[in-house]
Amino acid sequence: MNETNYKSTGIDFVCVGFPKGGTTWLYERLSELPDFSMPLQKEIHFFDRSKKYPSSRHLEESLLRNRFITQKKWILKQISHTFLKVIKLDFKSTLFFIKWYFSDYDNKWYLSLFNLGKGISGDITPTYCLLDDGDVERMSEVLPEDIKLIFILRNPIERAWSHFRMVMRKRGKLKLEEYNFEEIKSFLVSDGQVMRTDYNNTIDRYKKYFPNNHLYISFYDFLNENPSQFLENIVEFLGGNPTNVNIYCSIDKKVKKSIKASIPIEIESLLHKQYYQLILELSTKFGGYCTQWLSEIDDRIDKPSKEKLMPYLILK
Repeated sequence: MNETNYKSTGIDFVCVGFPKGGTTWLYERLSELPDFSMPLQKEIHFFDRSKKYPSSRHLEESLLRNRFITQKKWILKQISHTFLKVIKLDFKSTLFFIKWYFSDYDNKWYLSLFNLGKGISGDITPTYCLLDDGDVERMSEVLPEDIKLIFILRNPIERAWSHFRMVMRKRGKLKLEEYNFEEIKSFLVSDGQVMRTDYNNTIDRYKKYFPNNHLYISFYDFLNENPSQFLENIVEFLGGNPTNVNIYCSIDKKVKKSIKASIPIEIESLLHKQYYQLILELSTKFGGYCTQWLSEIDDRIDKPSKEKLMPYLILK
């Protein structure tokens, strides 16, 4: 069978983006539902593993035999990780990670990650927002025709600053005073950061290769305001039972809490200039929360839109 055209009904949806939009919370809540069967690895990074993308590339080498030659330390680490699952008698995890670490990474392998149960299953890798036209088209050829796509938009200024605070935690430099303006600026204006907030172009790119009514857009603001309804809407869109949300899900559980650090005035001003045009376009296109973002940074708007906030959209 031609690998490019390989199809499967094992995967039902992909959360395409965007980073720092609550996707880890979404993964953990969906994993609690009885009508979902999520893979044990949240972010697969199958389609964005090329060197051309500023994202995780742990699947970059497709052939297992080559990884044994070029990534010996990585292989040994994964053997140790899998062995710990065996010791704990966690056989479900053992089988999953044997497949995860010790396979050739091809389309058939990718789709097999979602054939673990009878429930709804999907790939939540928000850096798929980075994919160019060619790889979005390739994704459309690999995934089943009825696949559904999810996007979660967050105020670009808040998203960028949240991402920097996550980097602070990863670097172990937990105080803002340890960074100078140029270090922060260099991160925030980098291509990788701008691409992660290129909402309009990303959505338009996916609309070219997937049915528009299969694309679902929600907002991080809605998650904060009404997490139960936010999740119920997504579950219903994916074909699950929304009434299970308040029975099984830890709605108020926080995940990956960022370091608390107020954004400096100079950095806030930088981000206002960087994202003003985008927020203006989003306000025109979507209204609702996007207009609220605009009103927060533009004092020249005397009467910001009072239209009812749109908590989610299914593109028609």
